[in-house]
Amino acid sequence: MNMLRDNKLKPTGVSIEPAESQDEKHSRSVKVKVFRWQAVTAGLCLLARSSVLYVWTMYTIRGLQQSDRPIFALADIVVCAFLFTEIAFTAYRLYPQHLHSIAYGPKAAFRPRLRITGTQVPKVDVLIFYCGEELSILLDTARAACSLDYSQDKFRVSILDDSNSASEAIRVLQSHYPNIFYSARKGKDKSWHKAGNINHGLGFVASLPGGPYELVAGLDVDMIPEKGCLRRLAPHLCLDPKVGLVSSNQRFYNVPPRDPLGQLLQFDQLQFVRLLRKDFSSGLGAGTGWMASCVALDSIGGFAVDSICEDFLTCVDVMEAGWTVAILDEDLQWGLLPESLNGHTKQIQRWTSAMLSFYQALASGSAKRRHQRGFQIAADVSTIAYVLAMNLCYFGLPLMVLSGHPLVHIDRQDQLQTLIRLGFADFVAQSAQGFLES
Repeated sequence: MNMLRDNKLKPTGVSIEPAESQDEKHSRSVKVKVFRWQAVTAGLCLLARSSVLYVWTMYTIRGLQQSDRPIFALADIVVCAFLFTEIAFTAYRLYPQHLHSIAYGPKAAFRPRLRITGTQVPKVDVLIFYCGEELSILLDTARAACSLDYSQDKFRVSILDDSNSASEAIRVLQSHYPNIFYSARKGKDKSWHKAGNINHGLGFVASLPGGPYELVAGLDVDMIPEKGCLRRLAPHLCLDPKVGLVSSNQRFYNVPPRDPLGQLLQFDQLQFVRLLRKDFSSGLGAGTGWMASCVALDSIGGFAVDSICEDFLTCVDVMEAGWTVAILDEDLQWGLLPESLNGHTKQIQRWTSAMLSFYQALASGSAKRRHQRGFQIAADVSTIAYVLAMNLCYFGLPLMVLSGHPLVHIDRQDQLQTLIRLGFADFVAQSAQGFLES
């Protein structure tokens, strides 16, 4: 790819200042202290719920041993399936609390919030990845990207169209925004999914007049950037020559009331996993809202193409090459969540496939890649528990209820009283946790 050969990103006269007011610093400090108190309540939640499940499991095993029904009787299967559903859902619900307590624990050292001011700024290529989504979504993101608070002669926006269907719409935008460009892969060139499109985009911007810029940023088509996002991402690459890639949070503007499918919780879990990686002097950037040094990407030959989880795997390769991936606890982009159960289910399927592909790439890659595998498998227990819990709740639980069999195996009144007492203790611990979260 050979895009650039030096890493001198800080232009002469560049001005970088803190981007956080005293009130924001105080608010953040209070937030961190509250989250650290959650370490205590999270432990209480784990103890209370584990006690419930342990006693429940013992009652179930004892009941099965004393049962005179044949092996694999439907009533016993229903009891075991309901218990397993509760265990999976508990793992899914308590894991984020554990991540809260660690990510905001004593070792947490968040990167400062910085901002580049003035017109002396590094040049940035902004890439938007499009693959046949609704055209209105693409146009909203493209307009927002072209209107960023950044020197107009210091950034370009390139639409990378893998569906080859948006050329006319972008041509209209080009009459209003001179810094927007368009490129589409054609024919047999459409390989390696999103990673292939990103690498095609890196080659495309290198062919534009003026050649490749010092930095490159990436946005999914449904992610609208904050107006000052380039000024907030670039300082970390300018000040620290070891940083090869910087990534920000994912936030969403169409969350339904009460979030019935728990979609925000999934992204919060991902964010805390990424913060945990930062505590170990590394990081895992999301596939959107990132900015990278072209030198760093050139050193690894572009985005990783041996997994459909190209974002995580590329971060691993960047770290393997000696760079650091900086994770910012800042909300710099706003996107769309799936608005139907079908869309939500497909998203979970894509994530599951991506993580399996990621593990396979780690296992078959270099020694340093394999070194990352143990932590990743442990960190994504929540994803596996979530998939199990959601499938059992959506599809299995209704069948269990309709079967007409008891869902809990209780023989005596004292057993019921014990479970009620433990359940009340669990309720109190969860209420305390919920109060701190609010």
